[in-house]
Amino acid sequence: MHTKNKQAQLGVIGLAPMGRALALNLRDKGYVVAVYNRTGSRTKEFEEECEREGETIKTGEEESRADESGNDRTASGREAKDKAGSNEANANVAGDKTAQKGSFIYTYAIDEFVRSLQAPRKVLAIIKSDATDELMALMSPHLSKDDYFLDFSNSTPDVTELRSRNTNYHYLGIGISGGTEGARNNGGLMVGGPSSSYAVVQPILMSISNSVGYFGDNASGHFVKMVHNAIEYALMGVIAEFYEVLNKLGKEDLMAKWNEETKMYLVDAALQVTGNERFDKIEGRVEMKGTGAWVLKEMSGRCRTLLLNSAIDQRMSSMHGTTHGAQDGSGQQDNTVITKAKSKDTTDSDAPSDNVLVAKSKLSLKKAFKMISFSALSEKCLKNAFIFCLKMCYKEGLDILRNNGTYNINVKEAVRVWKKGCIIQSDIIDEEIDAKHCRDLKKVILYAVNKNIRIANASNCYYKEMRDDRQIMLLAGLRDYFGAHGVYIDGEWTNIEWRKK
Repeated sequence: MHTKNKQAQLGVIGLAPMGRALALNLRDKGYVVAVYNRTGSRTKEFEEECEREGETIKTGEEESRADESGNDRTASGREAKDKAGSNEANANVAGDKTAQKGSFIYTYAIDEFVRSLQAPRKVLAIIKSDATDELMALMSPHLSKDDYFLDFSNSTPDVTELRSRNTNYHYLGIGISGGTEGARNNGGLMVGGPSSSYAVVQPILMSISNSVGYFGDNASGHFVKMVHNAIEYALMGVIAEFYEVLNKLGKEDLMAKWNEETKMYLVDAALQVTGNERFDKIEGRVEMKGTGAWVLKEMSGRCRTLLLNSAIDQRMSSMHGTTHGAQDGSGQQDNTVITKAKSKDTTDSDAPSDNVLVAKSKLSLKKAFKMISFSALSEKCLKNAFIFCLKMCYKEGLDILRNNGTYNINVKEAVRVWKKGCIIQSDIIDEEIDAKHCRDLKKVILYAVNKNIRIANASNCYYKEMRDDRQIMLLAGLRDYFGAHGVYIDGEWTNIEWRKK
């Protein structure tokens, strides 16, 4: 069968690693897939890779030229055409997308891409967010009200909302997690858009993933993905801190043992990263695209984001340096601390007394905490503290889903999707937190401070659920003192005349 008569059942735009993986996933499920990339060299590279694997389907225009020149009438060319015909017939069998591979139609221009698609057209775009807006403007003249545009970009909900209101075709915003492995096979898909539109594309999405969740109209899918990324930031920060603690203790192997229970993708990834021979050559600098930080803007004070804030600061500290903690000659950080002077002549091994406060005493934290015994830092203690922190990260994200004030998110559905095929997948996402494990975490924090290990993420897990009303009372009083913002007394807001006359 000549491919010039073939039309694709759907199309993928964007052939960076995620887009390539998604296109291959769809092909392997039996679909005939048109592919397009803004830079044609990437499309050509993808085409050559697929041909090396035995996939030789070309665009209609290319085959017409090949037929005229006689260059594609070899045995291998006929076999490819026969295979394409077989795949097309197979793809049309209702519900069967797994019996045999589909095929690709490679295109090098938008109009060529659109012409290659069956009506109603179904376009899956997996490119950067800013490029998505440009693409949608470019596609608008070519798509009709009966066509479907599936936006797999990482986008903020406000941007997605705007896109959904300014299209002349069906639009769905879809968050995808699991990295390139997830795009290739069973990545978590978080879908938002009209339910009628979702009903049409649901079979396609269900064929490429066993972890698909529909969360409602407009930007709800991208909102759930945004919160997923915030949790990811927090989890990575905690894992990095506990890795360093275990490294100092010479017990790095414990993390692998604990992961038999948590079954966490990020922990498994951390073990592979730290076990690589080139790990120690990595410089202590990390950048961020900022997707996790979008929650801060979107929530705008409506939800607590202490752990996310801490994780962002952890990354920023690698780029901007710190005001203390310079390395001393031994390779250990020697922090300047505020401590109390000794009441009598003592050796450095004595604990500081409770007399006169001396600012900026050059006393290392190791000496300041020397009287603390860390013999209680058992494997059980470390494990309890680690899992407590992980659960706190998940709890912060789930609280954002429940209390966001804009989208009515089915939290159980989000947990179901996140537990399979996502970067933050784990068996403990929605498990109850044991408050008693705070005591174990406190011991780990003290040990980390003694060893000059930055452990702000874990510390904030410890403090997140604490509240000291006297601190809050003073904050309220200060606001009322200089700004007359009011304080809450006996069930009502009132102002107090603070200054004595």
